[in-house]
Amino acid sequence: MDHKEEHIKVKAVFNLPCMNLLYKPIEADLDIKFSTLYLELAQSDNKQIRLIVAKSLHEAFKLVTPDEDISDIYKCFLHFILSDSKEILIIMNQNLATII
Repeated sequence: MDHKEEHIKVKAVFNLPCMNLLYKPIEADLDIKFSTLYLELAQSDNKQIRLIVAKSLHEAFKLVTPDEDISDIYKCFLHFILSDSKEILIIMNQNLATII
């Protein structure tokens, strides 16, 4: 992936919480599962993408419904909590009250 494509991907990830909010009601119709997107992006090789996802993960937790399968979003949370990155751990700590 070249620099321009990577820059576009970073912008898209930055807008993920907004897209999740807007399209959550019709995600099944669109064949999208936002919790899976969060998990895949949390495992990105790009540090900037991981940081953006960590900073917005609490927003995804706010949007889950009681009957929704959220195993992927919990896996994402665990991935970050078990991270070796001090930056990620600080971010997760700041949003822990919202997530829990």
